[in-house]
Amino acid sequence: MGKVGEKMDVDFIVSTGDNFYDSGLIDEHDPAFFDSFTNVYTASSLQKQWYSVLGNHDYRGNAVAQLSPELRQRDNRWLCMRSFIVNAGSVFYIFNILGRFT
Repeated sequence: MGKVGEKMDVDFIVSTGDNFYDSGLIDEHDPAFFDSFTNVYTASSLQKQWYSVLGNHDYRGNAVAQLSPELRQRDNRWLCMRSFIVNAGSVFYIFNILGRFT
């Protein structure tokens, strides 16, 4: 994903849900936030704003924890809200399918 981000010179990343497999986060202090986000998306091209929405697996845990501003304080790339309006000229969707199976 980092190589694609570099090649496309992305301005931001949209995460389309199922951010924390298999059962979302327990709370704002769940180590899964670092294990599945901060410590995974380390490529320099991915050090951009992330706009994240919730998927069905996220609702299996504490969905409100992902909406917490406390997570944004821990990693300023993270922004998860109930809805977004993003003003962008072109948007390309890149799905990280392989990461789900490793």
